Amino acid sequence: MPRRGLDTERVVAAAAEIADREGLDSLSMAHLASQLGVRAPSLYNHLDSLDSLRRMVAMRGLRELGERLRVAAVGRSGSEALRAFAGPFPAMRFCPTGGVDAQSALSYLALPNVICVGGSWIAPRAAIEAGDFGKIEQLARAASALRAARPLKQAG
Repeated sequence: MPRRGLDTERVVAAAAEIADREGLDSLSMAHLASQLGVRAPSLYNHLDSLDSLRRMVAMRGLRELGERLRVAAVGRSGSEALRAFAGPFPAMRFCPTGGVDAQSALSYLALPNVICVGGSWIAPRAAIEAGDFGKIEQLARAASALRAARPLKQAG
């Protein structure tokens, strides 16, 4: 029978605290049980295994990250959203591809957290279907020249 006041959410929250503080590799059922003041076997009332616990901790982290990204970007899109991410997430790097074209690529590349851009404008469907590889080469060369507009930076 599960201990009163101890539920799966509390167990996962305690595991996440251990992972944040000491690293995911230090997470064990014995360590978690000690943190919660219970015996390790009682954790199995809430979890299947250490692997499932690690998955739950990872999912919790992804949900938290998603919420923080949503809050940072609310009301923004495109390069403005990525600019908003730079403050709370200075180590994150992006390679935007959706909605990027030759004109907007430079606004993305001006951001410190954007390491590169991509987009289908380099090889438009019409040029592919027409076999206009000269056009595709011209667009690819123009896209490659965007690098000269901004010096390459080390990510990290």
